[in-house]
Amino acid sequence: MAQTRCSIEAALFDLDGTLVDSADDILLSLAHTIKTCGLEQNPNPESGRKHLGHPLDRMLRMMGYSFKPEEYDGIVRIYAEHYMAHWKEHTKVYDGIPEMLGKLAGLPKAIVTQKRQFQADAMAKEFGLSGSFDCVVGMGKGLNPKPSPDLLLRAADLLGIESKSCVMIGDSPLDIHAARAAGMSIVGAAWGFTAAADLKKANPDFLAETPMDAANLVLGMREGRGPSD
Repeated sequence: MAQTRCSIEAALFDLDGTLVDSADDILLSLAHTIKTCGLEQNPNPESGRKHLGHPLDRMLRMMGYSFKPEEYDGIVRIYAEHYMAHWKEHTKVYDGIPEMLGKLAGLPKAIVTQKRQFQADAMAKEFGLSGSFDCVVGMGKGLNPKPSPDLLLRAADLLGIESKSCVMIGDSPLDIHAARAAGMSIVGAAWGFTAAADLKKANPDFLAETPMDAANLVLGMREGRGPSD
């Protein structure tokens, strides 16, 4: 992994798989959508786990399902209706996140997620995260999903901080690629959806095994040093 020496002025965090473990609720809504749309009669919710983090259409195609472009709006509607009715049933904040955020108190922070803006706002509020972040950036008009840097650059703009002075903490290779495209430093969150070995292949600047590891890395980077200094 590359090692960065830039001074960090803000930290951006992915939501699903980084701050909250939402896998079970996402997978149950995905299975409901697959069945309701007639893509498979009895889908296994676990079959989509390795594809978590991708937009819905990409997840479905990666799982081997096909559908016509004109059918996708209906698929999204079915998924969204089910997810919004059930998203709080199994989702929880990862252990160590409150302590991590406490250690980073005073550092400008943003949540950056591919959830739609209203969903991102609702989740941040429900799980007590809103007060620890200066802004929440979700999908909206004119923004492309990760690995595009759009969401990350929008967060940096709202924080009033240059992208090169931001660090992105995320559990997906999509987070890593988006951060690299935005010119940001990168910490891979190995406690999330993606296996550490697969996350390492995407070549983040650093890899954190726990949320507190991530906090320590960010504070070290804020002072312009690496983890071995």
